[in-house]
Amino acid sequence: PFLAVASRPLARRVSVAAWFYPHSATRRAVSIWQHSGRGPKSIGLAAKGLLHHRNDVRGFKAADVVIAATATLADDLRRSGVNAVHSTPPAEVRAALGERPARASDDSPRRLLVCAGDLGHPRKNVVLAVDALDLLSRAGGAWELELIGRNAVAIRHRLERLAPSVSVIVRGPLPSNDVQLRMRAADLLLVP
Repeated sequence: PFLAVASRPLARRVSVAAWFYPHSATRRAVSIWQHSGRGPKSIGLAAKGLLHHRNDVRGFKAADVVIAATATLADDLRRSGVNAVHSTPPAEVRAALGERPARASDDSPRRLLVCAGDLGHPRKNVVLAVDALDLLSRAGGAWELELIGRNAVAIRHRLERLAPSVSVIVRGPLPSNDVQLRMRAADLLLVP
């Protein structure tokens, strides 16, 4: 977990951000194995997940409070004896640093970028983003949906049902510099 430490004279407060649900070594290993192909590579990823879980447990025990991004995770952590609170990230749009390319015109498609390591992973909820975009597109205007990440084939059935005003570009995995450039060029970025 990411640790944020604030020091004061005679006092120290540590808060840890938690993101992985469920908070159980067994359930985490099984979940990773099920969602990563169920092959030899999956066994390695599940083992790595167990090491991350061990580090999470250490961090949670050392923390004064654990901040969970979902109420479900906060409840799960509290059942495990962890002092956890639910706090969603701020829901605001911040301007990207640096210059953004100007849109060709008001009639040019608005660009939505979705970036996830595994676009088909159920916890990433990419299908919900596609559903939301479908609703937006039906209100008018052209949209371009850009997908960065592996396993877009897992959501192909939903992509094929999008309104005709939405064009879909599947990039696959990209190097981080390319991802950052694509993020700056998008009108809207969805973080799963």
